[in-house]
Amino acid sequence: MGVAEIGASMKRESSLARVLVAYATIEGQTSKIAHRIADQIGRHGHQIVLVDVHEAEARGVADEFDAAVIAGSIHMGQHDKELTAFVRRHQTRLSEAPSAFVSVSLAAGRPKYLQEVAGWAKDFYRDSGWTADVEHHAAGALRDRRLGFFKKLMLHRFMQKEGVKLDPSGDTEFTEWTKLEVFIEGFLAKAGLADA
Repeated sequence: MGVAEIGASMKRESSLARVLVAYATIEGQTSKIAHRIADQIGRHGHQIVLVDVHEAEARGVADEFDAAVIAGSIHMGQHDKELTAFVRRHQTRLSEAPSAFVSVSLAAGRPKYLQEVAGWAKDFYRDSGWTADVEHHAAGALRDRRLGFFKKLMLHRFMQKEGVKLDPSGDTEFTEWTKLEVFIEGFLAKAGLADA
């Protein structure tokens, strides 16, 4: 996807904000989440800068934003290294502007793992040198066709052990969209951006 300008025109009116939504995705669910967040914020009339940090254009993103949402998935207990590097590069502006972090993982959908999931977010903050004003842990998805044989086998066994029923289609989505939308609305209100 790279960098996309969505929403209001390049000339920003005083009541509109330029909001950065940057994300790193491996199997695609975090991209889907980031796009939904961008759409939701855009409905408030704000200009959105949507950035896939894996794209070369992400390196050229300027620190010209009024608020930011960073979204990243967890794999093997860590957030993406490119996301960490992106946040490190923009750490000063991210620390000054209202910011939110959405951490995406299969474990986030299981209450018994929430402490571990919160620890992964703390590790990300330590490694990136930035801490978001608010954070949300979103459950991800299991998409069989995007997984290698061994990863698929491992994840299916884990889910079976957890008593999770998987969709026979091979696509099982765990993201609770309503909770995510409520979180984003709360972030916008806290940042003074709810009513553009």
